[in-house]
Amino acid sequence: MLRFYQGLSYKDLAQMPASEFNKLWKAIDVLEAQEHIEKIRVETYPSLTKKAKTERETKLLKAAYPKEIYKREAKDVSFLVKKLGGK
Repeated sequence: MLRFYQGLSYKDLAQMPASEFNKLWKAIDVLEAQEHIEKIRVETYPSLTKKAKTERETKLLKAAYPKEIYKREAKDVSFLVKKLGGK
């Protein structure tokens, strides 16, 4: 947990109300999905068929950018590139 919330200490976590801890814990799924998107793109993208690329990207984009957190639904990888400041 501290990997994602580097401003917190073990003491902060121990004193944190359970409801706040659970919110932070659930957000880790989103953060990990975002990291996973980048790893997958780099490692396997060149060898996938077009259909497999589209299916994988759609699934990962939904996990990384849930509708309840992000107002605009991610439709393709170009959305991520723009969001992350790439070309």
